[in-house]
Amino acid sequence: AVVSTQSTGDVIPINLCCGVWSLLAAGIFSEQHLIARAFSIDPDTAPCGIFFHCNGLGPRLLASHIVFTISIIALVLAGTGLITLPLWRFNALKDDSETLFEEEEEDSGRITEERKKQIKERNKAEKE
Repeated sequence: AVVSTQSTGDVIPINLCCGVWSLLAAGIFSEQHLIARAFSIDPDTAPCGIFFHCNGLGPRLLASHIVFTISIIALVLAGTGLITLPLWRFNALKDDSETLFEEEEEDSGRITEERKKQIKERNKAEKE
């Protein structure tokens, strides 16, 4: 079985940027009473975002969110490495960009006989 890598290019930047922003925004803009309600703690001792000067705990809250963000990124990279390195080692990862281009060429009728011959030879060599 071959794992396809086609059209995954936008997944990482979109999810990474949005995820990092959501964690950091929570550390910047959190209101004290909302944190107190969410974690069932005393509203006077609850931290708040760095823009709200409630009890001086804003920088600590933001710092904890930064550490959490870095740890999640490290965990994802480690998990991705554990999954993809064995697949890469045993040649189970395949880049479908060339195959997709070939299919578009065939569908549009722009493919030449020489190009068809090149594709067949390459596919034959890959199977061997």
